Amino acid sequence: MPYEIRITPRAARDIEKLPRPVQDSVLDKLEELGIDPRPPGCQKVKGLEQYDVFRLRVAGSYRIVYQVRDEAAWVLALKVADRKEIYRRLDDLRRLLEPPLPRNH
Repeated sequence: MPYEIRITPRAARDIEKLPRPVQDSVLDKLEELGIDPRPPGCQKVKGLEQYDVFRLRVAGSYRIVYQVRDEAAWVLALKVADRKEIYRRLDDLRRLLEPPLPRNH
């Protein structure tokens, strides 16, 4: 089942600021996340693991930080930036995140 791709206003602004070839690579990678939200190379973001937040390398040194919601079948792009900048103010992303659903045991 394909996942819906959602992009926060912050991530949309991030993408608009990137050079055109990087923008194209990011948009292609987001489209691929709709098919496989956890592709090879993605990693959980430390400190945000409970929210199912991942990072994925794209176009060399750029990263996409995104949240996956399997039960709702969507991927939410939270932030896109160079790896040097992506982890600054990462805690601010918590307010954008959907809280984790309780897991039935």
